[in-house]
Amino acid sequence: MVEKNDVANKVMEKIKGGSVKLRSKYVFILEKLSANGALVLVVALAALFFCLVIFYLKTSDNLAYLSFGRRGFNPFMQSFPYLLCGAFVGLIGAGVYIFKKSATGFQYPVKYVITALVVVVVAVGALLAYIDVGERFERRVFEKRDFGGRMFRPFLRSGLDERAGGIAGRVVQVREGGALIQTPRGEETVDLTKLENSLSENLSDGMFIVAVGDRRGKLFLARAARIITADEMPMIGRGVNRRFGPIPSPRCGKSNLGF
Repeated sequence: MVEKNDVANKVMEKIKGGSVKLRSKYVFILEKLSANGALVLVVALAALFFCLVIFYLKTSDNLAYLSFGRRGFNPFMQSFPYLLCGAFVGLIGAGVYIFKKSATGFQYPVKYVITALVVVVVAVGALLAYIDVGERFERRVFEKRDFGGRMFRPFLRSGLDERAGGIAGRVVQVREGGALIQTPRGEETVDLTKLENSLSENLSDGMFIVAVGDRRGKLFLARAARIITADEMPMIGRGVNRRFGPIPSPRCGKSNLGF
């Protein structure tokens, strides 16, 4: 007891002497509010990015390439949303770090903190995906030229980028042995003479098609292809509409040859 009193007396003497300064309680309150605010912001952003990952996989051509088996693996990997997934994982890590540094965070094992954070983020992200936040976000990113749109555009741009081994777009002219299609990047010619499968129906203008194969300069040599609906890849459809409009332009020399 005497030793405790001696320590207390020494501390009080240092405080009175000015060598030890007490921090205001308002500083502690401000630090706590800042940490809580940062955690809420990180969780909100992580939920948004999880929503965008779901949206990307559902609306881009990424998963469609897996239907082609081995040939579709490379374009699947090329179109995978690495940046979105990396941001999501990074935000989860940041959330765990902020929580563990908080006044009560040290009381909980890291595995419980990670589990709880992931559950909250996934639940909120799934809700955002359900109410179509991803589509509204996409429209803002590609149709607005404000700072927010430019800042988030790199995260979704890979959904519309060129793939070395795959292509998806809207047919605007059926040609002998192939077709001219509109993609979010422009018009491209697809050679269908080397197809290893048969299309489910005759190709005609306005149809959407996805194919895997090889690029030969401005020509895409398709090895496998299938006809799809615009609803199967709405990100691609909206990208085509933004560039060319919703109705394909009439072309000369149109035919309805099947391949």
